[in-house]
Amino acid sequence: MTGTAEMIVRGKSRVSRQRSAGHRRSATPMMSGLFLAGVCLAMLAPFIWTILSVTKPTNVAFVSPPVMTYEPTLEAFVDLWQATNFYQYLLNTFGVAVISTIVALVIGLPAAYALARAPGYVSAILLIIALVFRALPRLAVVLPMYELSR
Repeated sequence: MTGTAEMIVRGKSRVSRQRSAGHRRSATPMMSGLFLAGVCLAMLAPFIWTILSVTKPTNVAFVSPPVMTYEPTLEAFVDLWQATNFYQYLLNTFGVAVISTIVALVIGLPAAYALARAPGYVSAILLIIALVFRALPRLAVVLPMYELSR
């Protein structure tokens, strides 16, 4: 029999023998897990702070230094829907998002297909130029245009 077949017949693989021989585990996985948990908590901190701020009453929300003990309330959401035209703003935003997505797809899909199928260096140059403009920071393009229009 081969070595692998013998191990299967005996019921022990090389990995299980190594685990049973050394009963000690390294602290590295636990330390890396704690580190990753800390990083995740740090990344979620702004969202947690926002959720806590939204549930604070108005007189407590803007106090400096921040108050950590308060009675949570959803009054801010009720005021938002009752005192303003938020539903209208929400519908307008949804409409603009849907229409702009449809227009972008109607223009972009045929253009992408044409650039992908067009032979030659012109299509490659256009694709590289498009990538360069995607990589540029928005302010690098917007600020000179603003200065020119002003």
